[in-house]
Amino acid sequence: MKDNEKNTETHQDLFDRRWVRLGLFIVVPAMIFALICVGIRVSQYGIDHTIVVLGQRQLLADSHAAIRVTLIADGEGFFQPERITGHLVRGKNRYPLFDGAVHDAGYALARNFEVPQISAGPAILELDIRFDEKRRIVRANVEVTTEPPAKHLTVPSDVKLDDIKISVGAAGDFVQALTEDRGAPTGLSSVVFLRTVNSTGEPVSIPLELGIPGAGLSSEMTREEQRTDNLGLTALMVKPVDLDYPIKVGEEHLFPRVVYGGLNAMVHNPMASQNEAVKVNVRQITRGGPIYADLFHRGRWIHASSDWVSGDGSARLTLQPRVTGPVRLQLTNSALGPGKSVAVRHLYILDKGEDFNDGLRAVLGMLKGKDDGPWARAVLSRSLESGVGFDRRLLAAFSLSRLYAGHHVVERLISSRSEDDAELSEFKTGIQRAVMLIILLLGIAVAVVIGLISSRSRQTQERITMMIMNNCEDDGPSSGNETVPSRGSRARAVLQGLAILLIIVGAFASIAILIDTMSWGN
Repeated sequence: MKDNEKNTETHQDLFDRRWVRLGLFIVVPAMIFALICVGIRVSQYGIDHTIVVLGQRQLLADSHAAIRVTLIADGEGFFQPERITGHLVRGKNRYPLFDGAVHDAGYALARNFEVPQISAGPAILELDIRFDEKRRIVRANVEVTTEPPAKHLTVPSDVKLDDIKISVGAAGDFVQALTEDRGAPTGLSSVVFLRTVNSTGEPVSIPLELGIPGAGLSSEMTREEQRTDNLGLTALMVKPVDLDYPIKVGEEHLFPRVVYGGLNAMVHNPMASQNEAVKVNVRQITRGGPIYADLFHRGRWIHASSDWVSGDGSARLTLQPRVTGPVRLQLTNSALGPGKSVAVRHLYILDKGEDFNDGLRAVLGMLKGKDDGPWARAVLSRSLESGVGFDRRLLAAFSLSRLYAGHHVVERLISSRSEDDAELSEFKTGIQRAVMLIILLLGIAVAVVIGLISSRSRQTQERITMMIMNNCEDDGPSSGNETVPSRGSRARAVLQGLAILLIIVGAFASIAILIDTMSWGN
């Protein structure tokens, strides 16, 4: 009797249980839906800006330095941050460099700072940049040195530094036409120096009959007679309209260097005292836009600033270098560094106790070219104090112009886009793998539950069959055989269960593989 009660005990099927149906029909689909939403949201993540930091890898300890930071928004162009903070980091030590709101002109901000007096070795330049309610911290590896870095200058491909000279007169004298910077820019007024020397390269004063090309596209030549001074110098204002700009000297022609680029600068006082403001007038072909000014001293970038060019293409800059000796001024209208649109001027900042003549002698002592060396030595052998027979300011402007040997292209310490894209790709890949793993685990869990449901259903069916057979035995003679499920039916049940498991796991694996092969980029 007890066996019959045990056999007739009702067993609730697993599929009939509420929590099983709730899990299979609500929780699992909701989880898959949530994972797909996570995937879609993560696929929309992207970097919409690039941060470019120009600077120098080598920073001289206890000296001046500068950087320029440019932010570029995708599809919108340049914009400036709201605030920037800089530190130099070495180990646990953090040395503050600058901090403050941004009020720079142009499309890039400049920061000038003092490198702390620390020992030579590697360090990290860390910038905390805030913009559009965002905060980015970017870092660059730099090296602090105790010796000035080597000077590396670039000469544009359209410039040849060798200047020809032609013979004038019957005494074997020569004349050269020499420009400031890389050449006289087309479309803008600039200075061309004429220098006359004898066969040994020493200065001579001789008269010159000049034919200067007319303004614009006019083919007429303006006739002038000039005489070079006792140092063999005179100057002309020219405005080339093309790369071919012949200046007629007697029956011969001189061709000063002429370049495209549309940027020029006139320095009022290229030889100034340390506390004196240096004034620069800038002219460019482009009407309006920014202009960026950089000062270099002994191979180092020591000062950066910017201003706006007015509607007539002009700008007036005031600079006050905080160093002494020769300084190179570079002007460009590119926020990302000078290319061919660059103007270079040289200054000399007098130290305490130095006077104008001391500065002249220092600059002349730097001239060592095959044409400049003999001329400079001859000038140094003369008395410069009186200035009789020559203009000392013309001598200063010409001597400084002969220091041109190219311009400095500063390094890109940081260009954040490639690093940002790599970091974002790594993040998306991690999310992708996590989603795939969770979906696979869900598939296995669902397969196990359905397998259990199938097993319980088979057991329930066997019990019902056994109960029916037992009732038949009570009504009739016993055959002596127990009702036992056949091995074939069990094998079929096992095969069916495995098929269901494979189908379910295969379906979830297909979803996971689909997600794994999705394009997660924007």
